Amino acid sequence: MTETEHRIAVADGETIAAVHHEASGDDWIVFCHGFLSDKSGCYERRCRRAVEHGYDAVRFDFRGCGDSDGRFVEQTLSDKLADLRAVLEYVAPPSVVLFGSSFGGKVAFHAAVDDERVAAVATRAPVTYNRAFDEYRAIVEGEDERSESSNR
Repeated sequence: MTETEHRIAVADGETIAAVHHEASGDDWIVFCHGFLSDKSGCYERRCRRAVEHGYDAVRFDFRGCGDSDGRFVEQTLSDKLADLRAVLEYVAPPSVVLFGSSFGGKVAFHAAVDDERVAAVATRAPVTYNRAFDEYRAIVEGEDERSESSNR
């Protein structure tokens, strides 16, 4: 099995770190780590296991994580989605399975919406609670009745 490290260009001259685990088939899987995680550890093992089953596998660090450029505190869902799209453009699989854990699952779901190459999405404990984020933002920004009543 061959493992090749890559630096993939993204916005503002930054790069993200990725590792391609090569297999002999045409099937691909890209692993998206969670919020405070990176491409090492379990993702390395998952990629090796995927190769054993004939998948080319890619693991990468979102900006601000692991070996990638950027500051973690400056990254948004849009930035993480752009990172995944950059990886997909770089490796250019004809078809791909996305695996995402936690926040990486949320990113994978969003990427699958408009990328025809995504054949399937597999997740582990994906973030799916948009409403909670929206309610929290409304409270913080003072747009919620609860916030207004507590200020009286």
